[in-house]
Amino acid sequence: MFFISNLIFTLMRNLFLLLAIVSFFSLNSCKKAAEDLIGCSPLWALEVVDEATAMSEASTAYGQDPSPANCLAYKAACQDYIDVMEPFANCSSFTAAEREEIQSGIDDTQADLDALTCQ
Repeated sequence: MFFISNLIFTLMRNLFLLLAIVSFFSLNSCKKAAEDLIGCSPLWALEVVDEATAMSEASTAYGQDPSPANCLAYKAACQDYIDVMEPFANCSSFTAAEREEIQSGIDDTQADLDALTCQ
């Protein structure tokens, strides 16, 4: 039971970070010219929402039924999320603090993924 509570806490923390990042960029997206953001859209959060939703749903399913199949599905969803987020951690049009915040979310998700053992 402790593992599931910890897993849910971790998921909620990651979702909070994602929402904070989305909110921050939504409020600051008008500061740069569109041509400066090619490849690093100010609406980048819309590009990762499917993966974030899939990770959340997989986490919920795994929390409710910690079967090996649900564990593997959760791990795959976490990896998909990391894969889609990584390019945004290197966007030169973002400030260093913005890139660090994105990288921190990636690192947290990777640490959770590394700690997850499916049996």
